[in-house]
Amino acid sequence: MSPMRRRAEANVIARFLLIGWGDDPDADPPEQLVSSVELRQILVECDDDLRGQILWHLEHWSEGLEGKWRPRLVPFLKDVWPNHRAVRTPDMSARLVDLALASGDVFPQVVQAILPRLVPVRDGMLRGFMLRSDAGNHPALIYPAAVLDLLWAILAEDATLWPYKIEELVDVLANAPETQGDPRLSELRRRRAG
Repeated sequence: MSPMRRRAEANVIARFLLIGWGDDPDADPPEQLVSSVELRQILVECDDDLRGQILWHLEHWSEGLEGKWRPRLVPFLKDVWPNHRAVRTPDMSARLVDLALASGDVFPQVVQAILPRLVPVRDGMLRGFMLRSDAGNHPALIYPAAVLDLLWAILAEDATLWPYKIEELVDVLANAPETQGDPRLSELRRRRAG
């Protein structure tokens, strides 16, 4: 099977599984066709393509002020997302971080839910961590302590393995009153200089 077809199938399956678990947010009463235990077992046994598609859908369905799935993020991460070794990979960690960065006002709660499930991320770029000129609503400026928790979990000892331009966030956190005195930030700055 071609990688493109495999991804397309994972996309469809992910949608069905999430809707079966979370149902229509407007339904009264909501009907759950896939239990948290069942979905967690599927996530343990499936491949990273399907796991990634599930996280992608969660991210996009909960974005924006009208994101109807946003209230389901923390319950999904606590009750469904597995904490198995097979799922704790750099790729899945990057996807979980992207989900957290898109979670808006529930960012601190999402970070706390995913921290035990993260491993260091190698190279590449984490989409939401990039600082842009319109970065006034960036999580590093709004929730610096939660961003430091996240960086501490995903940055490797070797700073040459850090994602592209992540040093800019370390600099932002060095200027935030909540994090500037944190010993973890000092250690990250030492690793970067080292």
